[in-house]
Amino acid sequence: MINVPTLKGHKRAGVTMFAKNHFGSHTRRGAEHLHMGLVVPDEYPNEKNARYGYGKYRVLVDLMGWELLREKSVIYLMDALWSAGYELAPPSKWLLATFNDDWSSSIFISQDPVAIESVGYDFLRTEYTEGTHGDSLTYPQLEGADDHLEQAADSTNWPDGFIYDPENDGTAIPSLGVHEHWNNGTDRQYSRNLGEDYGIELVSISANTPGVTEDIGILAKPTLKNSPNPFRNSTSIKYNIVKAAKVEIVIYDVTGQVIKTLVNATQQPGTYSIDWNATSGNGSEAPNGVYFCKLKATTEDDKAEVTNKMLLVE
Repeated sequence: MINVPTLKGHKRAGVTMFAKNHFGSHTRRGAEHLHMGLVVPDEYPNEKNARYGYGKYRVLVDLMGWELLREKSVIYLMDALWSAGYELAPPSKWLLATFNDDWSSSIFISQDPVAIESVGYDFLRTEYTEGTHGDSLTYPQLEGADDHLEQAADSTNWPDGFIYDPENDGTAIPSLGVHEHWNNGTDRQYSRNLGEDYGIELVSISANTPGVTEDIGILAKPTLKNSPNPFRNSTSIKYNIVKAAKVEIVIYDVTGQVIKTLVNATQQPGTYSIDWNATSGNGSEAPNGVYFCKLKATTEDDKAEVTNKMLLVE
């Protein structure tokens, strides 16, 4: 499944992106039964049942964590070509630097549903302020608009005594991704942009940037996929590199634990294939579930990482 929402504010949720897009991932005619899990269930400014703040139950976390949605989502692509202050508002030109009173004209893409919403939230809350668009388009400023992201990333932010278990099978959902805020709305730097080995990295590529093909080097060029997927017993992982590079291919589980290193060598440009027989580094069988295959390619002056989501079934 490919989740493709638009980037907007929202009168009930503060923001609407990938998680809110799942209000359509059920068979009921409407989604009114889900509203009480939002910040302002009755739609701002009707604050009768408002649930501002953090550490509240958020239905968006249940939707993001439900295994039939979580495990089947392979990529998150956000349409920010024309963004708006709330769900029914007409698109508005952005006043932020680089946009400079022009359309947002952007597309965001990631394999981390929490990280990409965190970035989208930072753009929305920075753009739609009272000082830029007036007090009628400030819904991203609602206190708790990013509460679902804090909870989706870290269970210590869940409501006291509450466990997110959308399948009702006694198993709590794992961390669904990385959440943090950028340093400021001008530099837009996250932890990895600042040299850390954790957190979000925001990479911006513009078609109008002179020499953009040379500048991005191998960053956007390695390819990685496995087949079959889902798979039983074994899957074939195919990848391509366009420059000689130190190549690492590592299998991780959903907690980020290393399961097995498949490749750790310098390789020449070309297309390669390697099988994973669903075993760990010590030879034991890996349990059924979701795994991530990460390819890291490093040269003297460039580096790239590509991650592929895999599902091991009985």
